[in-house]
Amino acid sequence: MKRKCRMAVLILGLLLLTTGCHNADRANVTVEGQEVTDTDLAEEKDDNELADANDEETKENTGTDKNDSSADSQKDDENNPLQAHGALCVKGTQLVDKTGKPFQLRGVSTHGLNWFPEYVNAYAFASMKNDWKINCVRLAMYTAEGGSYCEGGNKEKLKNIVSQGVEYATDLGLYVIIDWHVLHDLDPNKYKADALAFFDEMSAKYADYDNVIYEICNEPNGGTSWGQIKSYANEVIPVIKKNNPDAVIVVGTPNWSQDVDIAAKDPITGYDNIMYTIHFYADTHRDDLRSKMKTALDAGLPVFCTEFGICDASGAGANNMTEGNAWIRAMNDAGVSYCIWNLSNKGETSSLIKSDCRKTSGWTADELSEAGLWYVGVLGADIDKIGMNTPENSSDNLSGQDEMNDDSTADEQNSDNKTANGNEPNTNSITTNTDKKNTDSKTTNPDKKSSDSKTTNPDKQSSNNKTTNETKQNSNNKASKDVTVTCSNQWSDGKKQFCQYDLTINNTGKNDITDWSVELEFSCEVTVDQSWNGNFEKSGSGLIVTPADYNRTITAGQSVNAGLIVYADTDPGMPQAVMSKSE
Repeated sequence: MKRKCRMAVLILGLLLLTTGCHNADRANVTVEGQEVTDTDLAEEKDDNELADANDEETKENTGTDKNDSSADSQKDDENNPLQAHGALCVKGTQLVDKTGKPFQLRGVSTHGLNWFPEYVNAYAFASMKNDWKINCVRLAMYTAEGGSYCEGGNKEKLKNIVSQGVEYATDLGLYVIIDWHVLHDLDPNKYKADALAFFDEMSAKYADYDNVIYEICNEPNGGTSWGQIKSYANEVIPVIKKNNPDAVIVVGTPNWSQDVDIAAKDPITGYDNIMYTIHFYADTHRDDLRSKMKTALDAGLPVFCTEFGICDASGAGANNMTEGNAWIRAMNDAGVSYCIWNLSNKGETSSLIKSDCRKTSGWTADELSEAGLWYVGVLGADIDKIGMNTPENSSDNLSGQDEMNDDSTADEQNSDNKTANGNEPNTNSITTNTDKKNTDSKTTNPDKKSSDSKTTNPDKQSSNNKTTNETKQNSNNKASKDVTVTCSNQWSDGKKQFCQYDLTINNTGKNDITDWSVELEFSCEVTVDQSWNGNFEKSGSGLIVTPADYNRTITAGQSVNAGLIVYADTDPGMPQAVMSKSE
């Protein structure tokens, strides 16, 4: 490991070694009457017997220690995976560590960093490492959704969140994936110039880091061909390799990263350490997609599942643990690394945290969703002890948390730094659902997970009945020709009433708008808790919204998005919105 870990982490490691770590391949966990297992470990054996049995079976079937990551190596690396395994590289169809032994990453993907930055904190990462037994975090940075990197977001702030995530992961000895989260842009070539600049900067910054992996296009879709993806990759890969010749790079595949079999017929050549993405949602993608993965692996294609869930492809519906277990078995057998979607409390099935949980670390079993409980069971965590060793109460003081938060986006948004519960150091934000814009509610393919499809949370009285109909108004929506205001979330902390509002400012004219402002009039005086994509100044009982530097001009026929979270002594209700503009 080229970068030194902080002393606090080393102290924690010593403590964990003296107290004993839970076996990462613990057999059985029950969730709501269903037995959840790491399906490779169906028999209740002694840990040593189980490891020996797995080794012998692997050697017999493959002639190599192909799946060593599921037994001894997982046990060894719980304290500090990076220190134990060092820089990874690709050999055959899977990752191997510094000793040349196969190594499987098993981690968690964040949700969009522009919507849920509060979960990028050292305590959260430590909780997932110590309690859940992950060894990898994926940082999902959207490129073409509301407030995203290429469409309206503050690039410097988003890069800062990525940097924080990399540092927190590194200090804890975790591997980290920097994900260029292509989705609504369909073809990664759309923002290729931005991608080239971003990965040039990131790969130069982390050239000496052994734990950083680059995912250069999340889910190409909309008919984007493998030829288009390959062309894009052949421009981005050299930029990264220039700065870090040994970097592991993951390339998305057609059809929302499902058609790995197509990529296997015409792989990228001329570079080492290239892998290819497969994504699945177990209640939708079953034997057919597992067959595609097998075809690709049999052809020698290195496959990495950087995103999956056990619900349906919309991110909603019921969890299918039977198919989820089948996928885990298939990936473990092949040594395929994987990260589950998603680390947030968003009101949808795929979220790992319950929607009414305000904590951003140190979660107990009762605070995890059904999918969250299933996954920590797969990872071998001791369900009964989850949340009992919260980082803030251990020797792992994670001083870097405060250091990094000096210029954190989330801290800028929440200067009060409110505590989410009695003992939780919520260092980033009081908000529980910063899903700034429900931009992914449309699914153009039933087999595709719409990453931001929103499920109403009855506990938070959220509604997403957004409309552009000038005459339609309801309790959670007001719209006009020029500006649409949506109440996307609502909650109380026992003293104050909080509401999140999303604004869409429309240019319905034939000329570009060179400047604009929106007056929001509330029924009571409100205080702005957080805001994005605009400036919000008090005016009597209302607010004046003016653009940020990057969204001052609205092209004819286009729109921009902004949003805020306010609180008041009573329900602020829906504001009246009046737009002023200059053409």
